[in-house]
Amino acid sequence: MAYNDVAWHEENPFPGKLFNQQNGDDVYQNCDIHYQGEDVTKANFQAIMEGNLDKVNITNPNSTARVLKTD
Repeated sequence: MAYNDVAWHEENPFPGKLFNQQNGDDVYQNCDIHYQGEDVTKANFQAIMEGNLDKVNITNPNSTARVLKTD
């Protein structure tokens, strides 16, 4: 889950990339984000942790509904 408000902000000179230190590595490189933007919610997080795909509610076309499969 990542809201992505910084990586894709209009003032970011490197769209889609995020660095936590000068001359550092892109922390988003090879990162597979399933829930983005408005889909990052308390209810979705709870459904993910409970493994309940039926309770996941996504609206962002860049989000992918996935849950933990554990007991």
